[in-house]
Amino acid sequence: MRLHANHGGVRGEQLGAAPHHQVGIQYAVGITAEECTEEYTMSQFQAPPPPVIRRQKDAKGRLFIDYKQVEELRRAMTQNGKLLSRKRLELSAGDQSMLSQAVKRARFMALLPFTNAAS
Repeated sequence: MRLHANHGGVRGEQLGAAPHHQVGIQYAVGITAEECTEEYTMSQFQAPPPPVIRRQKDAKGRLFIDYKQVEELRRAMTQNGKLLSRKRLELSAGDQSMLSQAVKRARFMALLPFTNAAS
C-alpha cells in the first residue's frame, strides 16, 4: 500500500497483490512499520485535564452553576464560543444542562460574548 496525493488530499491505494497487513507498509511520514518507534506514537498528544466547574448551593440546598463565574465558564467553551462536550468536560447530563443555562445567562447579561467572530 502506498499513499499518494490525489485531488488535493492523501488517499491510500494498494499497488500490486501485497495484502495491506504485510510488513513493509510505507506510511505518509516516510517510515516503515519496523522503523516506527515511541516518538511516532500518539501518547505524546494527551488532552489537557478538563476544567473544573464549581457548583454552589442556593438557599434551599439545591446545586447550581453560577453565571457570574465567567472565567470558569469561558474555560468550558471553545474559541468560537461553543460549549465543550459532556465527555470532554466529564459532566453528567444534569450538570451539562446547568452549565448551558449558566452560559446563556452570562451571555444575556453581556458577561460572555455570543460568538468570538472578528468581523
